[in-house]
Amino acid sequence: MQFLIEKGYKERQQGKWQKRMDTLELWKDYPLCECNDKLFLNINYFTHISGWVVYESYAMFLTHENPKGEWCNLEIYSLSPQQIIDNIAAYEATLMQMWELFYRS
Repeated sequence: MQFLIEKGYKERQQGKWQKRMDTLELWKDYPLCECNDKLFLNINYFTHISGWVVYESYAMFLTHENPKGEWCNLEIYSLSPQQIIDNIAAYEATLMQMWELFYRS
């Protein structure tokens, strides 16, 4: 999971990673969660064994509250290891943009 560390994620529990976005220049003006005044992206790593085959997947998500007291859970899931490595910046941007739309709706 070295690539997650290189992208600024910290492991919170085994297989659960988190990155604070509002402290980064690119995202500093994005709305914060009403509950905790922060803005986090999370990644969970999953493994599943079927027969002799080990399947790996990732889910990237954001769970925050808007000013109306409404909660959203935005998730991109069932990502292969190669997909998350190749597209992590695009997934981050997508989730952040969806969050801003929900926050301002």
